[in-house]
Parts: sequence; C-alpha cells; structure tokens
Amino acid sequence: MSDAVDTSDVVDKAMLQKAKADHRAEKKAQKKARVQQAKSKQQGESSASIISNKQEGDSQNKTDLDKDVENKKKESKSTTKELGGEEKVKKENKPSTVREGKFVENVKKDGKTEPAKEVQAKKEVKRPIKTQAKKDPKAAGETNKAVHPVKKEVKIVEDVKHKNVLAKKASAHRKMKLFTHLHRKKATITVNSQDLHPAVVNLGSQYMDRVIVGSNARCLAFLHAMKQVIKDYNTPPQKKFSHGLEDTLHLSMEFLHQCRPVSVSMNNALRHLKWQLMQLTDEKSDAEAKGRLNQAIETYILEQIEMAQQAICNTMQKKIVDKDVVIVYGCSSSIQRTLEEASERGIKFRVVVMDDWAWREGKELLRRLVKLGLKCSYAIISAASLVMGEATKVLLGAHALLANGSVMARAGTSQIALLANAYNVPVLVCCETHKCCERALTDSFGLNELIEDPTSVGVIHLAYDVTPPDFISAVITEVAVVPYGSVAATAEIGVGIEGVASWCSSSEDEIRCRWDSAEVRLLRQNEECMHVEWLSTNTSGNLQQFEDCFDLGEAHWFGGPEIKQQYWPFEKYSFTEAPYVTGQVENQGLADPYWVNSKGFYIFVDDGVPLFVDQNNHRDGSLCLIAKNIDPYPPSNPNLTLSYTMCTLGNARTAHEHAIGNYIGKPSGVLDERMFRHPIWSTWAKYKKDIDEDVVRELGDQIISNGFNNSQLEIDEMWEECFGSLVFNKTKFPDIRNLTDGLKEKGFRVTLWTPPFINLDCEPYHNEALEKGYFVKNTQGDTETTWWEGQGGIVDFTNPDAVDWWLGRVRANQDLSGVDSLKFDAGETSFMPQLPVLNASLDLNPSIFTTKYVETVSQFGGQIEVRSARRTNRLPIFLRMLDKDTNWGWDNGLKTLVTTLLVMNMAGYPFILPDMIGGNGYGDSVPTKELFIRWLEANALMPALQFSFVPWDFDEETVTISRKFTALHAEYSDVILERATIRNREKPPPVHPTEIRTSISPSSMIGLNTTSALANYATEAEEFLVAEDILATPVIHKGRISFNTREGLSCTLRRILANVSTDVVPTSVTVTISRKFTALHAEYSDVILERATIQFLLGEDILVAPVLEEGATSRDIYLPQGLWRDNMHPDRDPIQGRTWLRDYPVALDQLPFFTMIPDTL
Repeated sequence: MSDAVDTSDVVDKAMLQKAKADHRAEKKAQKKARVQQAKSKQQGESSASIISNKQEGDSQNKTDLDKDVENKKKESKSTTKELGGEEKVKKENKPSTVREGKFVENVKKDGKTEPAKEVQAKKEVKRPIKTQAKKDPKAAGETNKAVHPVKKEVKIVEDVKHKNVLAKKASAHRKMKLFTHLHRKKATITVNSQDLHPAVVNLGSQYMDRVIVGSNARCLAFLHAMKQVIKDYNTPPQKKFSHGLEDTLHLSMEFLHQCRPVSVSMNNALRHLKWQLMQLTDEKSDAEAKGRLNQAIETYILEQIEMAQQAICNTMQKKIVDKDVVIVYGCSSSIQRTLEEASERGIKFRVVVMDDWAWREGKELLRRLVKLGLKCSYAIISAASLVMGEATKVLLGAHALLANGSVMARAGTSQIALLANAYNVPVLVCCETHKCCERALTDSFGLNELIEDPTSVGVIHLAYDVTPPDFISAVITEVAVVPYGSVAATAEIGVGIEGVASWCSSSEDEIRCRWDSAEVRLLRQNEECMHVEWLSTNTSGNLQQFEDCFDLGEAHWFGGPEIKQQYWPFEKYSFTEAPYVTGQVENQGLADPYWVNSKGFYIFVDDGVPLFVDQNNHRDGSLCLIAKNIDPYPPSNPNLTLSYTMCTLGNARTAHEHAIGNYIGKPSGVLDERMFRHPIWSTWAKYKKDIDEDVVRELGDQIISNGFNNSQLEIDEMWEECFGSLVFNKTKFPDIRNLTDGLKEKGFRVTLWTPPFINLDCEPYHNEALEKGYFVKNTQGDTETTWWEGQGGIVDFTNPDAVDWWLGRVRANQDLSGVDSLKFDAGETSFMPQLPVLNASLDLNPSIFTTKYVETVSQFGGQIEVRSARRTNRLPIFLRMLDKDTNWGWDNGLKTLVTTLLVMNMAGYPFILPDMIGGNGYGDSVPTKELFIRWLEANALMPALQFSFVPWDFDEETVTISRKFTALHAEYSDVILERATIRNREKPPPVHPTEIRTSISPSSMIGLNTTSALANYATEAEEFLVAEDILATPVIHKGRISFNTREGLSCTLRRILANVSTDVVPTSVTVTISRKFTALHAEYSDVILERATIQFLLGEDILVAPVLEEGATSRDIYLPQGLWRDNMHPDRDPIQGRTWLRDYPVALDQLPFFTMIPDTL
C-alpha cells in the first residue's frame, strides 16, 4: 500500500517533484560545463598546432587556407540533410593519415557578423612537406596550401556526436520491444471530448505528473473527482440518468487511463460505483439518484479506505515488539501510521528505511519518522543485504493482491522479500481488500507501466514488480491476517502420558515409542497423510485414557456432529468430554468423526475408538480426542485404542475431496427422482396423532384442489393398533387398502411412518420378540428402554435373526396395506438400554447399532428416509434432519436449516431431506405466515421439500407464493440430480458451503499466530533448524519434540529422532503440520463468515442466499469469484464476483439466488 492522499501528502509530493526537477537541472548544467571545458582544452591544443604551421607558412598560405575552408564548408552543407532539427554530414572512408584540427568561421547573417563557429576538420598530412618548407618557404607554403584544405572527409564534431546518439537510440529501440505493450508517459494528452469534467482533466494531469501516487491515494482522488462529475452531471434528452452517467464514467476512465494506467483499487471502486448505479430505479429523480451515489462513495471511502487502513494499523502494530528491527521500503502512510502507533504504545524498536535509486521516496518517510522521534536508519536497496541480517521483520505495502497470491508492489519489493526469505526474516504485507485483483501474474511484464528515471536522462524503469507468495509470510488486510506459509494444525499427542518412554525406534516412514502402559505409532502413509495409533500395553488397567489435542488456532473448522444448536463453523462449540455417538438429547442423529479446517488439514477417526470429544474445556482453543472405555462404551473392553488419520493438503476444498475419495466414501447410487422433484406431504406437524382415514383423504384432496403436485403423501405416527404392532388401527383406518388405492388413482404415492420399537403393552408382538431374544439387552440382561412414546424394547439390528423377523413383519404390512414406501424413525444409540450388549465386537459398540439399523432399512429402496447415520453415507437413501422447532433462531429454528444442511453434507451425506417447512409446531406453536414463507424459500433449492403445515391455512397470497417456489424446486430438480450424480463420481456434495467452492475458504482469512505461522523464523535459543524443512525444539519441556514440515508431511520421520538427545526420550510428541498456500482468495472475516453461513452453493454455480431474519426485507450477499447472473433480476447485467451486495432488497415473495456464467470462474 502507498500513501493515502490528504492535503499534506499532495503538498509533500509537489515539493518532492520540484526538488527532483531542480536536481536534474543542476546535473545538466554541470554536464554542460564539463563539455565546454573539454572543448576549450581541445581548441587550445589545435590552436597551438595551427600556430606552429603558421610559422612555417606565410600570409598567402593563411588567405588561401581560409578560402579553401569556406569553399569546403559550403560544399559540405550541400551534402547534408535535416534530421531532428540538426545537420548531419555523410561520412566517407579516408586514409589513416588524417588528423584533427579546429578552424574558426565567422558567419554573416542579415549584414551582421555572428559569433565565430568552431569547425572540426580532418586533414591529410604528408611528412616530406615539412622538409620542403624548411628549404623553400614559398614551396612549403604551396605544399601546405595543397595539404591543409579540408576535403570531403571533413566532419563537424557535433554532427558526429549526434550520429552516435541516434545509433544508440536506434539500438535501444530495438532492445525495448519487450516493453512496447506497456504504458509510458506521453509528452501531451489531447482532450478531444467536451464531456470530460474539469476535475477529471485536472486529475489526469496530476496522475501523469506523479503528483498523486499510491494505490490508496489515486483511488481516493478518483472517487472525489467522481463526486464532482456526478454533482455537475445533467441527463441528456431522451436518455436515462443511469445510462448517460455510465457513459460519462466510462469516458472519464478512458481519459485517466491515457494519462496513466488505472490502479486495481480504482477499477474496483468504479465497479462498485457502477453496481450502485445499476441499483437505481427509474422512479428516483436525478437529485435523489445523485444523493444516493454520493452517499455510496462516502461509504466506500470510509469503509474500504479509511476504516480499512485503521484496521490494518491496529493489527500490524501489534506484531511489533521490543527490540525489533523493522525494515520498510519506500513511503507508505499505512506503515508510517503503524510504526507511529507502535511507538506510542511504548514499544522500543528501530526502523531501517530502504529506498530505490531513482525516486528516493523513502527519504520522505524517513523525515516523517524522525520527526516523530523514532530511531531510524536509511539505506539504498543495493545495501539491503548488509542490514537484512539484523532485521526481525519486513513491512511492505502493496499495489494489488493477485488471485494467485502474488503481491504486486513498487519495483524493488520483490528484491527485498527475496532477500528477507533468504535470511529467514518474516515478510508482512499490508493490503486492503479493495486492492484484490482477479488476475494472476507470475512476472512483472504482463501488467505494468514504464516510468522515467528522474536522475538519468533516457533511462526508464518498470513501476511495479510481482512478489510470489513463497517469499511472503502473511498479508494483513482489514478483515484478518492471511498467513501464506502457515501452520495447518498443531497436535499434541499423548497428553497425560507419565514418565519417560523406555524405548523408541524410527525408520524412513515410522516412529514408535513405548512406555510401561502404552505404545504409539506414527506412520507416514503418503506425502499427505499420517496415521496415529495409541495402543494400551498394560493389562492391569492402570491406563484410563488416551488424549490427543489439536490446537484450533485461528483457522476455522468444519464437520462434527448434527446437533440442536447448529452453529457454523465448528470451533464455536464447547464440549465437555461428550461421547461421540448418535443420541436424541442434542438431536445428534449424525455422528461421523471427521473434521476439516480452513487450511486444508483434516482428521478422520477410525472405527473401534471409544471416542469422547472435549473442546474449549480442558484447553481453550483446542479440540481434544479422548479414548476411554466408560459409558456409553463397554467398560469391560480390555482393549483401549485411539487411532486416526490426519492429512494436510493445499486448501479446504482439496482436503475435503481427498477425504471423500479415501476415507468418507460416496453413495453407491441415486435416489428416487420424484422425491427430488416434488414435495412430500406429511400428516405430522399439522395433525400430530389425530389422524384417520378421513384426515388423510381430505389432505390429499386439498393438495390437488390448491394446485400442488407431490412425490408422496406420508401417514405419520399413530396409525398402528399399538406402537410396534405394524398392524393398522381398524377404528382409524377401517379399509387401508381402499384408502391407498384411492390416493394412487389421484396420483399420490403413500408412505408410512415406522419405528424400531415395540412397546410393553403391544402384545403379542412384544412378548414374541422378548422370548426369541430379538431385543437389545443391557449388561444386566434387561431389554426395557424408554422412547418418546413410552416404554418397550428396541429390535437388535446386530442380530441377523431379529433383523429377518422384523423385516418380514414390515414387508407383510406393506403388502397388505398397499403403501409404497416407509419413513423410518429413531435409530440413535441412546434409545438402547444402557449399557447395551450387541452381537458385534466390543470395539464397535455402541455405534455399530446405528450403522446396522440404517443398512437394514435401506433394503426398502431409494424412496425411504431415515434420521440417524453412522458411516452409512454410501447408501443411496435420504437422511432427514432431526425435528426442527418452529422459530426463527439458532435454537433448532430456521437459522439452523442451512448450517445443518452444510454439516451433513460435509460429513459425506448429499441426499438430505430438510425437516417440515415451518418446523414441527411443538408446544402448540404454529408458524406465522412470514416464517412459513421464508422457511419455504430457504428450502426451495435444497435436495427435497417436505410440507406438513399447509399454505392454504394462511391466505391466498401464501398459496400463490408456495406454488411459485414448489415450481422453482421442480425446475431445478434436474440440476440437483445432476449435481448428485457428479458428486457420486468425484466432486464435493451437491449442496455445500461457499468457501469449499472457492478453494480457499472464507475462513482462511484468519489471524496470524506468530508462534506457529512464523515458526520457521524463530531465533530463540531453545529452537533450531534440524534441516531446511524441520524446526525442532530439543527435549527441554518434559521431553517434548516439535517439528514443522513446510510442505506437508513430506519429511522423513527418522530425521526427527536422529536429532534428539538419546538419553532423554519424549513423553509426548507435538506434531506441527504445515503447508504453503499457492493461491489466495481473501474474501472473508469472522463477521463476514457469520453472514455467509446463511448462504450456500448448489453444486459449483448456483448460489442461494435466503432471508432468515424475522421482518427483514433486505440482506447482505457475498458472491465468490466468477461472473454471476442475478436470477431475481435476469435482465440486469451480470455481476463480477468476489464482491458484497450490501442491503440487497428482498421482498416476501423473493429468494435471492445467482447462477454463475460458465467459464468465468
């Protein structure tokens, strides 16, 4: 970043320019004096030679000579031609016996004698003539007369020099073809149009003369000029205000670009201004429109420049500590402000101002810092290597932040960063997000400009260079700090293991250490992944648990279980040794142990681990994986293990795709198409248990009469004689077959709610299952359990005989009733009698129950739905969210609809059935009209729709809006199916968070942890570099080893132990996994992330941003990279991505969603 413009800055720049001009004039005068001095000396030598010749000749010789010179000069003039306003004489080849002499020629002009002109000539001298002159002066005079006259080879010295200059220029022109496409300052700019505002013309002049320099300064001046343009703009006849003003803005930008190429910040500001212009409606008067645009400009200046600069300073100055030696380059007002604020905090540090040879802008920064009382040094960039060795940090500005993570900045920045990288000095770049550019450059020649060196005539320089991300430690923006060489995760394994390991060994890919009670194996599986396994070796049972903790750091984490208050991302939660199994209490229907963070690091825990999760409890900011054999896991299990795989890849998206392909898996098929296309209609939320044949028939008729389609009509709870009988209640449903046949004739398919329970009072079915041993038993042999409809037994789906018996009864009822499919409820491990005894390995108990239950019911085909899951994402069935409550908030209400969808997709389940539109209406709560409509809109582009509360219970407008969005869902059902099919092959889930599509997640905009992200630059006595890519901490703190691999897990683990003291073996190992960012999409902060959780992507190219706030008629929307079409306003121009749409208006009957134009990502 360069100087921000204010009055003092402009004046300082003008003074600097004047000083530079005076310096150039002084140097030219000195050069001219040296040339004149050399000419005078040469003239004196030539005159001495002529005097000698005169003594040998006579006056007649002089007269003849003068005449001859005059004739030859006239002859020479006749052979010359004009070139650049100077004369040039054609050169002829002559013998080497020519020597130079000077002659004086008086020129008469208009009857007056002009000052004498010196003429340099070449003349031929023959040695014998001198002898003849001595013998006979007259003869000598004649000989001299024959020799001295200037012949055709006589040349004027100035012409010869001019020819050399032209030759050099021609050579230089031939060498400069590499830069012919780059802009170079023009002598004059012609203003052809009367439409250019004087403020724009004046601004162009200031740009061209470099009175205003710096990305922020130029953007600020540009916006102020645009305010004047808008203020004085008059709409032409027969033209709209927005169209005419847009043409004026375009013309102004073209003129400014001729003066000097516009900066990235100016382009982004113009884009924002055009967007604001596009939002204007025809109903607004010109005055109102101008007021709104000027207000938008003021807001942009405040937020994107002034507040952004302050935020960067607030962050940057905290990175400066006592005894720091900070190197800065050039003159940046942001860096000046940062250093000033750090000094005001009482930090004692020293500044080294580096400068280039040409513009010396660093002198101005030096003057300002010294005036503030800072201790400073000054050096030219060529001396950077002499001072870099004592530096602790390098602070740099930026012209633009490129899409590939490179930083474009004033020429010389790359050299400073390269040198800092060689000296292991962290490089921090400050750059506001309004300087982000979609272009990706790997060199400095594609997008640049040429500037003339003020200290050397004819010398030009590139204005900017491009610094690759490998040389940058972090980019500090106003929203967060983005570490480039950042640590992906830090794990401390073996927390609580006491004593010293008795034995350790290492090989190329493995480390093994053993204690009295435990053994750990760290196995490198490949370049990306490491498998960690803890095993208990103590049969006495003294070892109670294993615990490995991961520092959440300042990254964002995704994944984890489905829970009631579903926030996003995961690190916001607090868990106190929570068992990681499915359970009803917290709506934990899904519990697959998988987490991925925004830096491309993920954890996948193996089956067979008695896993508890402790987060932000034992340790703040940590996720701890704990293994222990206590409730709800079998305490009798003699084996205790904690095993998992951790992998680090380039970014969150790549990591998630890797996990899907290698560990999570994909569904083996695609579901029933009709369930994707048309809504499910359930009796539950509207009628609860008060259902019968008439209610179901009437619901079907209402669906048809109100013009709605269906995939199926679902008969929910309380249709049985008793819970678990699987026999219809004859009082409520006297002729179920007649009912289902009638519904099918009307185009319905019928499904039936089915639980895995049989209640105690449901005889003879309960007694039969009990006698045959088909219920789950606990360790005391009891089968009784409690669920939401009373006490009973739950079928043991780990028992093959029990499965066959239960399946037979379900199919018999299905055949008898004529229902098409089934809705299977429950399945969580918490519904079993505790502690359960299952027909499976103790290591898999109790989670295997949920897996087996879902595998069993999946035999009924792709039309079913379940609500629990554990490693069953390979099955092509719908997974339903647990019951949502009827409210707007995060307490299991509407806001959790999107976040729950994202969590379930991240766990590898693409076929998600959101719960009832409007919630379940528990506690006599009923959705309002607004809540119902907004819920429907949020649900419209999710994989499936499910109604229970019905639109016609509100009003006709609700019915109309509901038809609109059910039609929209049907329209996009093919897209949803297509995404699901693609996902099954290779891609991320069909519905997923915005940040996974953008490669680098929004949450990768994280704060810099200087002890981890800058670990490679540590200089403390306790740390040393084992090798180029390993930073080791010797065994000082309880024998802990720390190592940092720069490029993932590519280092050989053997090298780690090889550098550790052999007499002390570690009791725990701290593994720091890192990787380098090669691309950057700096798009989000924590605040942005909060807002972005209520939008999602359908596939790669459809972004959905529903309104989830009560009473809201607008919302903020973030569009990722790409060119997006607004589907609410398809007639509008496409919108360039990586931008915010602030206060985007959304009426009650509208759903904001955007489609990315192909091939614009």
